[in-house]
Amino acid sequence: MMTSVGAWGTEKWRFQGHSDLEQISRIFSVLGTPSEQTWPSWNTMPDATKLIFDNMAPLEDMRSV
Repeated sequence: MMTSVGAWGTEKWRFQGHSDLEQISRIFSVLGTPSEQTWPSWNTMPDATKLIFDNMAPLEDMRSV
């Protein structure tokens, strides 16, 4: 089984959302919103500039997730 950002070593999704938009918003609220500094090719990703997300910093303590 392939492990993804949403299922860190378990079968349970950590960022379960009712839609794609809700799910990616939950991921960004924990890991932070991507930027050119944190993800240099972010702006070249398909559809990356179609949605505007609030700038969120990553959580300090990932154990709270």
